[in-house]
Amino acid sequence: MIKDGLRRINPATAIFGGDFDYLGYTFNKMNIRGTIVRNPGMIARDICRYNVIDRGYLSRILKKLEQKGLILRTAERRPPFEKILSVTPLGEKAYSEAELLVDQAIAERISVMRESEREAFYCGARELLQYMKKIVPDVPKGNADEENPRKDI
Repeated sequence: MIKDGLRRINPATAIFGGDFDYLGYTFNKMNIRGTIVRNPGMIARDICRYNVIDRGYLSRILKKLEQKGLILRTAERRPPFEKILSVTPLGEKAYSEAELLVDQAIAERISVMRESEREAFYCGARELLQYMKKIVPDVPKGNADEENPRKDI
């Protein structure tokens, strides 16, 4: 049951985020930018650990986001390879637009449910979130190596 539920999460995420292409971003770019918006002051290793993605892949995404003027990478009292990530005003605007699209997509998808089904869906989502917070740690802040002995991610 757990594996089946987890297998459905990714397609559901793609359905709710499907309009990102309209904005010119991939789901991964939107996810990375959203992580930075919600957690200012992160470094790339934090994002790698939290999203379980390769540093090289993340570096390419960050470079594209920076070239589009959506994020900034600055070295503040850190080694040069550990730049602090922040979102620009343009990045915040684009993030807000994307969040609105996701909200609209969710509302559209669940509108086909009866009221009792929607209530059960929301209740289940709240419960799932509570349990997931116990399994998936919060985003680390600048000490990825201390908390994560795996250096390969």
